[in-house]
This record gives sequence, C-alpha cells and structure tokens, in this order.
Amino acid sequence: QLACPLDLGCHSVADVVVSKLNTYESKPPISQILKQVGPVGIWSGLGLRIIMVGTLTALQWGIYDAFKVYSGLPTTGAKTEEPKKN
Repeated sequence: QLACPLDLGCHSVADVVVSKLNTYESKPPISQILKQVGPVGIWSGLGLRIIMVGTLTALQWGIYDAFKVYSGLPTTGAKTEEPKKN
C-alpha cells in the first residue's frame, strides 16, 4: 500500500526533469535542472497526478466488481459464509 504513493512521487519528479530537459537544445546535467526547479517545483503536478490515478483506479475497481456481480462471483471484500461445524 505504501509502494503506490512512492512510485507516483518518483514518476512525477522524473516527468518534471524530463520536461525541463526537453526545453534545452544542449542537455544540461540533471543536477543543474534540479537546482533551477527547486525543491517545491520538483513536485509540481503531483496533486493532479494523484487525482488522475485515483480516479482511474476507482473506475477500474468499479468495472471489475460490476463484472464479478454480473458473472455471479463474490465481489471484492464480500464476506463468505463459513461452513457450519457439527
């Protein structure tokens, strides 16, 4: 559960660096770009990315559970009946 936010944050930082690299004709070192953008700028766009990924994930789970209901399978998190003990 912790891996997804960490992965999301790493991809966001990498996307900011790649976007800045593509604006230059001669590619400066990554350290120069990180200094230019700063510690706050490196996380720009992370909030929108979290909303996008969260929405898409929720839709995927909804479709998955709807398919399971349609197929007659138990839904995600559904409680199953335990066999009765004699």
